Amino acid sequence: MLAKGRHAASTAARARILLKADESEEGPGWTDGDIVRALDTSLSTAHRIRQEFVGLGLEAALYRHRPTGRQYRKLDAAPNGCWKATSPVAWILLHNAPWFMGLG
Repeated sequence: MLAKGRHAASTAARARILLKADESEEGPGWTDGDIVRALDTSLSTAHRIRQEFVGLGLEAALYRHRPTGRQYRKLDAAPNGCWKATSPVAWILLHNAPWFMGLG
């Protein structure tokens, strides 16, 4: 994959991390710290890609996960029957509304 063709930069970077982390007899078996220094990536990225490979396989470790859909903000009903906003932005909007401030 790295020798020819066009691939996304993130896929190529993940492939390099997996090649350096290869602990087989033919592989270099680098530690996450060595990979971070050599490939200029973060420790959490190297660790996460190694864990994805072990847990989910090569395809899951190579390719980025796309979001499944939009996450919507929600309102929850409090035990006393009042509605409360679950996000700070919704709380600010709710409490700064003109009707709440006595202007509406």
